[in-house]
Amino acid sequence: MIKYFKEKNIPYCLIEKDKEKIDELLRQGDPIVVDDAKELDALTDANISKAKTVIIASNNLETALIVTKKSREHNKNCRIIARCFQDEFSEIIESLGATDVVSTSKDAFEGVVKILETGVKIKE
Repeated sequence: MIKYFKEKNIPYCLIEKDKEKIDELLRQGDPIVVDDAKELDALTDANISKAKTVIIASNNLETALIVTKKSREHNKNCRIIARCFQDEFSEIIESLGATDVVSTSKDAFEGVVKILETGVKIKE
């Protein structure tokens, strides 16, 4: 996704707790918060309260649930796009404040791009 944002010149901030995964991006000076996105400090450091869109792309269901809830609590107006690998949790994530839930891992990135570019909500 970072490549997409850079190509489209879309401002972003990434939160990632595993520094090894993002070492190259850090060296390039990309806007990254090295922390656990489940922590309010990480969301605050990423300026969640002023974000227009929050994309939750974690493979971890707990992270998706917690970050969705905290993001909505601290930003009532942003669009929250959450990836969910387990379809049975899609409604829960929506109830916590997600605007859009992309529930198939295979199509997750294409779904996020479609939402960003068209503003059309995806229904699975």
